[in-house]
Formats: sequence, structure tokens, C-alpha cells
Amino acid sequence: MKKKIFSVLQKIGKSLMLPVSVLPAAGILLRLGQPDLLNMPYIEAAGNAIFTNLPMIFAVGVAIGFSGGEAVAALAAVVGELILENIEKLASSNAATALAQTTAASHHMTLKAFMETQAYQSIVTKTTINMGVFGGIIIGIVAALLYNRFHSIKLPQVLGFFGGKRFVPIVTSAAALIIGAIGVSIWVPVQGWIDTMANLASNSALGPAFYAAGKRLLIPVGLHHIYYPVFLYQFGHFISNGITYIGDSPRYFHGDPTAGIFMASEFPILMFGLPGAALAMIAAAKKSKRKQMAGMMISSAFVAFVTGITEPIEFSFIFVAPILFVFHVLVAFCSGLVTSFLHIRLGYTFSASFIDYILGFRYAEHPWLIWPVGVAFFLLYFVVFYFLIRAMNLKTPGREDEDGEEIVHINVKGSAKAAKVLEAIGGKDNIKVLDACITRLRLTLNDPAVDEKTLRALGAAGIMKAGNSVQVVFGTEAERIKDDIKAIIANGGVVEESETQQGEDTSGGSESKAVSGVHLLLSPADGEIVTLEEVPDPTFSEKLLGDGFAVIPSGDNIYAPADGEITVLFPTKHAFAITTAQGLELLIHIGIDTVALNGEGFTAHVKQGDKVKKGDLILNLDSKFIKSKGKNMITPVIVTNMDIVDNIDIKKGKVDHAKTAAEILIK
Repeated sequence: MKKKIFSVLQKIGKSLMLPVSVLPAAGILLRLGQPDLLNMPYIEAAGNAIFTNLPMIFAVGVAIGFSGGEAVAALAAVVGELILENIEKLASSNAATALAQTTAASHHMTLKAFMETQAYQSIVTKTTINMGVFGGIIIGIVAALLYNRFHSIKLPQVLGFFGGKRFVPIVTSAAALIIGAIGVSIWVPVQGWIDTMANLASNSALGPAFYAAGKRLLIPVGLHHIYYPVFLYQFGHFISNGITYIGDSPRYFHGDPTAGIFMASEFPILMFGLPGAALAMIAAAKKSKRKQMAGMMISSAFVAFVTGITEPIEFSFIFVAPILFVFHVLVAFCSGLVTSFLHIRLGYTFSASFIDYILGFRYAEHPWLIWPVGVAFFLLYFVVFYFLIRAMNLKTPGREDEDGEEIVHINVKGSAKAAKVLEAIGGKDNIKVLDACITRLRLTLNDPAVDEKTLRALGAAGIMKAGNSVQVVFGTEAERIKDDIKAIIANGGVVEESETQQGEDTSGGSESKAVSGVHLLLSPADGEIVTLEEVPDPTFSEKLLGDGFAVIPSGDNIYAPADGEITVLFPTKHAFAITTAQGLELLIHIGIDTVALNGEGFTAHVKQGDKVKKGDLILNLDSKFIKSKGKNMITPVIVTNMDIVDNIDIKKGKVDHAKTAAEILIK
């Protein structure tokens, strides 16, 4: 039961990330449009539109997250939230009118005369019902649950048009009426309790301290996304230009002089403290691994400072050195005390980062103090981490025992990396739910016994399990890995591991290390070379998997465009990958949507793991059969590890398979 509850809470937390990800756009637009910058009221109004419609944005975002991305659930959430908001307005108006009539009679005044007094405005404020993002979250969850329950419902023939997915907005409307009726009857006291808690938290240094420490404490289990919305989007009210803004973040960006105390508590930790911890782990690493650690940790420290994404650093010590995590949580608590005592107010739309520091500078109080405070926290983290790691021989990255089981870094990227992650989590048949938030894959598996060693070798900073729920922290590439896994599943299944894809990273001198210079790729077929933008599939034309070129084949043979190894050969034979001798990772995809043919029309002359030379025959095609099935034969050739590529020069025009199709400059 506890595991099931935990799984549901994780799902709610993940769902909240979609609406939260919209807010940086609101902050940027709101700030750019103001008089001291671009002085463009329309841009400012565009940003303000997001802040004033947060309940609707949360309703839609949560519905999408909870339903697995279904558009009908999002539409149902819009309908439900509109109904809820109108019920709130009507109930607020009726309550204000009733109380005003009673008060006016007691003062022997007409209702019209009383409504012109300041006392009436106080009554309106007191009786206004606004469930805020809580209402949006409730509507979003209900819309998604109703979608999951009724999207395939069959109604009697006379009502058949309203069956299936069309039924979902209808039943959500009915549910919203019930939620609204219950909500307006109980929300006034609930709203009062929330305001009381908000006042207590805002008027005490303990409020910001518990906010900062609570978020850090919940990071390992991924439930921090449930914890902080109460502070940021529900605590406190502020009226500006007749509009009521609720929550520390919206109030801050609309000039409330009391907002920003919670958010300020995180800036010393995220911008300064954790980068100090990262450098301490580099300094404490064994000399033989210090260079490798520096490459990983310096980039993580930079990401933490600039964007506020800190999980790659935190998961490097949370589980291997719990005492450092305890220190981290305690210092976060102290950070809240310090920023509160110094009356520092800072805000963010996404995270306590340098980007948000710049965006919110105009509204801040004592913003310059964050720099000396931040430097002090940087030094504190560096000294304590370095001392404890060395004194207690903590096994942080770079200090693992030599005789222990060494994790050898697997140097793969793009779709090849996603394929290995898919294999490590048990393949497509083991997946019940596949999703991702900003930094972690969120999985529900039939068997949670994943291959943790392989996942860590692929770059996972941490792995958490609760029942059948598994989270794998990959940093900011988590979303891309999720999308690549879905594409691989759609394209035919799991990719086996090949020896040339495993080894040290590029600093370790493995066989797959890229060779700098200009390298030639031949056309994989006779035909015409065109750019990827001409491929009628956004996955390729928008270069989601990487850059390259495409060939429109005129024959029935597909050849190797370079020397290398067949690292992937899909069971449907419609696509294969080559890791070239120079370190390029190439994906050759024959035709568009040809996976649906299940291998018909394709004859392979190689198998996965074979070494090939440029010009070797890889596949025979039955192009007449493939075209008869309505498939476009255009064949993209994608470089999936574009991080090593400086430039691609495409040779457009007619070509045969022995001619150069592109020149690749490797850095």
C-alpha cells in the first residue's frame, strides 16, 4: 500500500513539472516588456497572461502528465477548470452580496450605498474564493483519471456519437460541477488555514529554512515537486492592477514587497554551495581519476550555477556518502535562516540560478548580498566536503576501491545510448510506464531489478526504487533518452550491446575515440543526395537525432558509407547503425515508416557486430514492393554523435554509391 501511494505521489510530482516548465517563459516575457528594458506593454502582457492563468496551466499540464500525453484529457481539463472558476466567481459574488446586505442593514444603509464604501471592498476580499493551483491540480488529475477510465466507453447506438473519447469532456464537466460545489463550500476555511500558515512561515526565519531544507531532503525520492508548489503558487495574496496573484513566485514578479523570502533561501546552495561540493570531490579524487572527474564535475557545477539543475551533483554523494547529504540538508536550513536575517528577497520562475537572478533582480531586496553570502557557502561546502571525504575515506566518484567492481564508462551517445538504457532496464516488454522529468527517467516496470552497473556506466548519477517504480538520474538528457527509447521501441525493439560501444570515455583512449580531421562518407546508394530538411519526417528534418544528409535511391542496394562495425541492425532490417573507424556513429534509415513492413522487402547481407569496409553490400531492397505499400524510399544518413563534429559539407546532386556524399570535419 505504501509503495502504491509513493508511486502515485511520484506521478503527481512528475506531472507538475510540465506546467512549471512554462514559467521561465512568463518571467522572461514579463521582464523584457517592462519600461526599463524594451518598454513593450504587449510583451509584458504576454508574460502576465501566464501568471494570471496558472490554475488553468496546472490543470492542463497535470492532465497531460497523468494521462500519458493525451490531448483529450487536456481538453477535458480546460472544460473542467473553466467550470470550476465560474462556480468560484458566482459563489464569491453571492457570498459578498449576502454579507453586504446583512452589514448594510445593521448600519441602516442601502446596499447600493454600502457597496461604495471601503468596508464593502474588505468583504469582497474576505469572501473571494480562489482555489488557485490546488483547484487546477485536482481538475487535472480528475480529467486524466476519467480519460483512463472512459476513453473507450461504448454507449447505446442512439448516443454513439458521444462515446469513446468524446465522452471524456462530458463526464469531466459533471465531475467539475461536483468538485466546484464541494470546493466552494469548504474552501473559505481552508483558504484561511493556508493564509495563516503562509503568514506564520513568512514572518519567521524558520519558514524559508524549512522550505530550503525540505526540498533538499525530498530530492532523493523525487517528491520535492509536490512540496514546493504550496510555497511558490499558493501562499499569500497580492493585488496589482485589480488582479489577485497567489503564491511567492507570481507575487514576487508583480512587485509584492513581502514576496521572495522562500526562494531567496536556495540561491546560496544552488549557485554556490553545490559547485563548491563538486570542486571538493574533484580535489579529493584519486590522481589517476582526477582528470576524468574534472570533466564531469566542472560541467555539472556550471549547470548548477547557470540553470539551478543540481541533481547530477547531489546524486554523486547522496547514497555513497549519506553524511554529506545530512550536512547538505542542514546547511540548506541554515541558508534559509541567513537570507531571512539579512532580509534578502530574490525570486525565480524555474530555479535559484544565475539566469533567474538576472531576471528577478529588479524586484529583489538586497540582491548584492547574495554574492558574499554565496562565496561563504561555496567555501563552507568545499572545506567540509573535502575534509570529510578524505578523513572518512568516503567513496565519492573518483575514490572507488581499486579491488572493487569497477564501472567502465560506456561511451555511446544518441539513440545508441538510449538502446543500451532500454536493454539495462529489461527491454520494452518490462516497461509499463516510461516518462521523464527534467533530470530523471521515471519508470514503472514489471520487474524493477534493472542492471544498475550498466546504467551507471552509461552515466546515471543515481537510481532509486520504490516497489515497481524506478527513477534513473541522467541529468538534462533524461527527456531525450526517453524520446529515443520510444523511437527505438516503435522501430522494432531492443538493440544488443556491441563490444566497440563499450570502453573508457574519450579521455581514456578507447578504440572508439574520435580521430580529428576531415573524413569522407560515401553515399549508401545510387541516387540523389539531398538535405535532411527535404525528408518528410520531422524526426529527421528537424534533426532530432542528429545532422547529416539523405539519399533518394535509384537502385535496390544499400552499401556501407564508411569503414567500421555494424553496431545496430534492427530486426525489421529497415535501419542499421555503423560506428566508423574514425569514431563517427551513423544511423542509416531506409525509407519513411518502413518499420511497419516488419522486414518484408529487405534482405540483409550482414549481421550485428560485423566489420565492414566502405562500399560493402549491406542490404538488398525490393523497392517495387516497398513503394507499393505507399512508403517513401528516401534514406536519411544521420551522425548521432554530433558533439564531436565541427562541420558537415554535403555534396548535393546525382551520385552513385562509390562517390562522396559528405565531408565530415571532426573536432
